[in-house]
This record gives sequence, structure tokens and C-alpha cells, in this order.
Amino acid sequence: MMSNPQNMSEEERQAKVRATLKLKQDVSALLTNVRAQAAIAERYANENQYLKEYIGSSMKSGDLK
Repeated sequence: MMSNPQNMSEEERQAKVRATLKLKQDVSALLTNVRAQAAIAERYANENQYLKEYIGSSMKSGDLK
């Protein structure tokens, strides 16, 4: 249950603001990490696709036996 803001002291309000800002910072850091990991995953997916095509092409041409 949420506290009624009118019944909180200034110190309690400031503590809640600090906690909220900390959570916002944590969420922002998590989003940054997720975006970075998604970029890495996309790069690996592209590299894997290239390798599949290369191997398939090599197998058809008889370069690999």
C-alpha cells in the first residue's frame, strides 16, 4: 500500500525521491546493457548467417569434402 504524500515528513519524501531516482538509474543501466547485448547478438547472428552461406557455397562447389 502506498503512503499518502500529505502524511509524510519532508525527510520521508526526500528519501522516497532518492530511492526513486536510484531505481530510475538502475533501470537505465539495465536498458543500456540490454541494448548492448542485443547489438552483440545481432552481430553474431549475421556472422553465423554468413558462415552458413559460405559453407553451403563451398560444399556445392566441392571445395570442402
